[in-house]
Amino acid sequence: MIIQLQLDPNSTDMERWADNTDGIREKFGTALCQAFLIPNKNIRVDDVERDKGIIYLCALPPYGKNVIDSLNGTAPDALARMKAVRRCCSDIRLNVGTITLGNFGLKIEDRLMDPRWNKTYVWPDSDSDKGQYWTTPIMQGDKPYYCPSG
Repeated sequence: MIIQLQLDPNSTDMERWADNTDGIREKFGTALCQAFLIPNKNIRVDDVERDKGIIYLCALPPYGKNVIDSLNGTAPDALARMKAVRRCCSDIRLNVGTITLGNFGLKIEDRLMDPRWNKTYVWPDSDSDKGQYWTTPIMQGDKPYYCPSG
């Protein structure tokens, strides 16, 4: 599981991260493993884009699910895990703006969806003027596509 941390490059010493001064990458990976309650050395810093202020981390299998569940709030103790992540970031004065799960290798412009294809789906008993609903699956590439409910 790839994790991208978007930083404020004005308040973060990106050279320290890029050069791995004083083993900052390993220390941070260890702190994150503790925050997510996974064994040590199962999160590592893979790359740093100093000009963009991005740190790329990798949560090794099978621990990606622990990270996802903690970050998206589905883990039973997700609140405690997020507090632990914030604490390990603040301990090394790392000002994280956003956390993105996955790396799609696209420029931000290419990640945006085309709004022409946005649709509103409704429940079967709703007014059809407010959105779309169908009962029979539509075949898309030899696979059935069912109308989302609601």
